[in-house]
Amino acid sequence: MNKQSILKQLGILYKRRKKILLPLLSLILLIFGYFLFLSQPLDVYMQNIELSKALNLRLAQAESVLNASKMHEKQIIELSQAEKNLISLALPEKPDYPSLITHLTSLAKKSGFFVNSMDIDDLGIQSTKENNNKSVGKLLVKMKLVGGGYNELKNMVGLLQESIMMNDIYSVNFSNKNPIYELSLVVYYDGSSLSKK
Repeated sequence: MNKQSILKQLGILYKRRKKILLPLLSLILLIFGYFLFLSQPLDVYMQNIELSKALNLRLAQAESVLNASKMHEKQIIELSQAEKNLISLALPEKPDYPSLITHLTSLAKKSGFFVNSMDIDDLGIQSTKENNNKSVGKLLVKMKLVGGGYNELKNMVGLLQESIMMNDIYSVNFSNKNPIYELSLVVYYDGSSLSKK
């Protein structure tokens, strides 16, 4: 058999089986084309769908965390009356002498001292190089404490440092010969309402 007779027979076979061979050939081309051209983009597309689902899930989780943090922020901003009272005690709106005397006397008693004398001098509203806040007022408090020793003095200083009342210890004076301990401190108050007048 030569090539021409083979081609002739193939041509006859093609004409007789044309209705079967054309769809079969088309199917083979489609399958070949799918594996050659479409399978990789389809895999990438499916991976993108999975990635998109994962990202949507993470986004939903992030939104729930954000909503929870907003609720927490709202709770922080909305102070209770007890918290407002604590802030007022820490930085009162104006000099509150009765509360200040009561608080310092209580701290002295708790540390083991008695207050022999107390002088309070309003230094007014002052700005410093460190803090240029012109709405903070200062009270200079000089106390003479009796009935205790060095350990009681350490307790008193510790209680003042832990106190909610904003203060800075200015000076401490004592000697072995004198049983009186002198303590000077600066107590702060919010003078914004006073500075507006």
